[in-house]
Amino acid sequence: GKKQKGKIRGKKSAEESPLLRIGDALQRTRFFLVETSSTTATALRWEIIDYLCTVLDLDTEQELSEKEAASATGGGEASPTNDLGSAGSILKLIVLNCSALDDTTNCAVGDDSSLSLDDQSTRSGNTSHAGNAFISVVHRLAASKSTSARITACSLGPVLWSHLDFPRQLQLRGVITRALHDVEVIVRKSTAAVLHEIAELVFDRRSVPWLVLMCERSMTDPEPQLRAAAMTLTWHLAEHLPNAFTGDANKGSLSIRRLPPRTDPTF
Repeated sequence: GKKQKGKIRGKKSAEESPLLRIGDALQRTRFFLVETSSTTATALRWEIIDYLCTVLDLDTEQELSEKEAASATGGGEASPTNDLGSAGSILKLIVLNCSALDDTTNCAVGDDSSLSLDDQSTRSGNTSHAGNAFISVVHRLAASKSTSARITACSLGPVLWSHLDFPRQLQLRGVITRALHDVEVIVRKSTAAVLHEIAELVFDRRSVPWLVLMCERSMTDPEPQLRAAAMTLTWHLAEHLPNAFTGDANKGSLSIRRLPPRTDPTF
């Protein structure tokens, strides 16, 4: 009777929540929002990013990520660890596309006077460090009270790592380190997955001690699943460690493999 009506009403209100409607609208306009060749989308790039960050701030219950994950699994049990939701995934694609551009001015918009001198120089021609302009986005999301925003902040790490100068890599490392100490288990698990990706991108020996420290921290986490993941992370780091000393970033992370494969009896 009344309980069943209450459940139906609660389910209906959840489906029709403003946040989920925003998520649906973002999915419908996904192609336009991430398109870098569109003059209109490029002109609104930073306004779009600001809007997506605001949506992530509001998604405190991970509604968007849970809905997208459930849709991908046909309504079955989903794992939001690997699912950023519509706002997070679109933001990640925008940053990825802009960071990969040869000319960062294609992603510039509006008045540059609000940017720091370093970011202005980044946009004006330092193409090898195209990700510098987006480090402020990472800081904003990392400081959010929303779990979805903090997970997205970490997910931008592998996307930006190869497009940042060393000082900004240090800033990114600080964000990831704090995330690995986050009170939410889901954030720590997502961070461990991010470290797994970053291990393949490290071609600078200065980052090795930090990665080793992150492995040690993961191994002492109170969450059993995260401690188990730390073992895989440690092996993965060891597998790619030679790249940090003698690897060639232009050839990719697989340019050097000195350890035996996992199928080898000596593994």
